[in-house]
Amino acid sequence: MIDNYRIDDPQNEFEERKMVVQGKLPELFSEKFPHLDVEILFDREMSDEKIAELIREKNIKYVFACIGMKLQEKRLVGIFSHLPDNQKVL
Repeated sequence: MIDNYRIDDPQNEFEERKMVVQGKLPELFSEKFPHLDVEILFDREMSDEKIAELIREKNIKYVFACIGMKLQEKRLVGIFSHLPDNQKVL
């Protein structure tokens, strides 16, 4: 899962709530999808190439992007352009 930014120092109530949810996301996903291992990456903390390398190394099959319309599509295109043609990721 790629989220738009990591909140370490919340500045308002929304960011406080988001920080709590970010911390619980792997747990929340595992409740609904116990067979999935979930990792959270934050946009701009890793390059497209580095994320693609992680996807290859860990044989990741699903990537959820929570960055926001248009940005997440562009980011995923950038990441997937560094994957081999035979690597399937949804």
